[in-house]
Amino acid sequence: MPKDAPKTRKPKGPPQYKVRFATVSENGAAQGRKVSSERENTTVPARSLASDIPLSELWLTQEQKDVINALQIVDWLFCVNGDQEEQSQYDAAACMASHGLDLDSREDKSNRWSVRWSTSTKKDAGRIRRVLLQCDCGYDHRQAGTKKRRTAVDFTGCLAHAEITYVLDTQKILRVRGFLEHNEQCKVALMARIPPLPLHPTVYRQALTLLASGVSLTDIQQRNQEWVKAGGDGLIPKHGRDWKHRWLLQRHDTRSLYRQFSRMHGVKISEQPHINLHEWLDPSSRQYNPTLAAAIFHYSA
Repeated sequence: MPKDAPKTRKPKGPPQYKVRFATVSENGAAQGRKVSSERENTTVPARSLASDIPLSELWLTQEQKDVINALQIVDWLFCVNGDQEEQSQYDAAACMASHGLDLDSREDKSNRWSVRWSTSTKKDAGRIRRVLLQCDCGYDHRQAGTKKRRTAVDFTGCLAHAEITYVLDTQKILRVRGFLEHNEQCKVALMARIPPLPLHPTVYRQALTLLASGVSLTDIQQRNQEWVKAGGDGLIPKHGRDWKHRWLLQRHDTRSLYRQFSRMHGVKISEQPHINLHEWLDPSSRQYNPTLAAAIFHYSA
């Protein structure tokens, strides 16, 4: 072959993602040692890197909890560590897309992942966000305190869940971990009911603003109906087929509105009332309310 002959290069295929497993012994699990990838990841905040997946935030039956606890002593953790390098982002993006975890996939109405918990941490590289997702087939609506199931698919006891850590500004993936094996019933489950359209953020903001002003829910719904009839300030598409959100407030929206309103004012719905009160009046608490404390003559824990 002549020296100056051009070299032929093999075409590169699509990027492949790598899945790394870490084995946890029974003793290691009992001691609370962290399961992680062998690959070092310096981009995730140390506190997040050392933390466990917040499984308590998932809506699980006792049977599901028992199975997940048993899984923690075997090879159960799916973990992909990414960084800000281009190739690592290809790997992470391929991993996310293959499991329907990417944002575009999750915006599809047929997608079965729902957010159960999230938190943000400030770092030099930007704001880091952790999001915990759960498969809808693993969500038992009774554990969430609702009588009627509104999720598009039926409950199958699926254990699949995923925690994603990413940079909020750039959307670059830093870590994906969790249990991503769906059970057989979940894999063949068909849509049992039409998935509800989410309420448009504009309507939500309007309702929360009115609620904060002391307007009753009946009046808020009345104003919402009048606003929709008037065209919704030009925001509402003319054809219903173009709707990706709901514009009319419904009765079941009131629970979510009250929860968000309470959260905005420092009330933790999941806590007992006396615990909320103690946190407002305890000077060492993050929820301490000096105005409320000054208005109370005497308080004793």
